[in-house]
Amino acid sequence: MESEDDLVRRAETDLHIVYKAQMMPSVEVDFHSIPEDVGGYARVVTRALQSAASMFPGLKATIYVCERPSVNFHEQTWSVFFAVAGQKKLEILQCLESAFRKVVGKKVKTSDYIHTSHAERDYHIEDGAVWRPEEPGTWYQEEAPSDG
Repeated sequence: MESEDDLVRRAETDLHIVYKAQMMPSVEVDFHSIPEDVGGYARVVTRALQSAASMFPGLKATIYVCERPSVNFHEQTWSVFFAVAGQKKLEILQCLESAFRKVVGKKVKTSDYIHTSHAERDYHIEDGAVWRPEEPGTWYQEEAPSDG
């Protein structure tokens, strides 16, 4: 595992983060349906986004994340919504939905439109890498999670 000092960092101004205020389609996942041994949704998202980055060279997209209560699975859940701004929106949403379907089964779906003002910019794809915010103004390159 990398130490914090080995992380590749970039200034937010050096990335093409998409800041548009807009409504976007989302993929919804019931947070509590994610098995504990998966290590949280970040691992699933990172793998899916790295796959998308490999499939689409030159891809630039920002992934917004919103956590909130939902009844979209016909019961009260705490859900995580993922929306994509930038290039290949639908393809990235499909990658995310497919990755979560392998982990949680039926508790993932194409869902509500969410507004960027109600979500956090939590992932970004650029230069074939997945980036995450570290602190205001700085993003770091997320490495592929190990399976072991």
